[in-house]
Amino acid sequence: MRMYENTKQLQLRLIEEVKEWNTKPAKRVNIVSLKMVRKSSMLYKERKITSPVDAYNLLKP
Repeated sequence: MRMYENTKQLQLRLIEEVKEWNTKPAKRVNIVSLKMVRKSSMLYKERKITSPVDAYNLLKP
């Protein structure tokens, strides 16, 4: 920002900038959501998953 001689000039410049902001079109923002939904359930023997291999073997069938 440039140096202004007095406070009045600074106030006028800020008012001009705010007017410019208000005339610019709004920016569109894409909103994305992710939901986890249980489709079914299953019974399994193992009650403990200690490695990625255990998880793979559990969900493989």
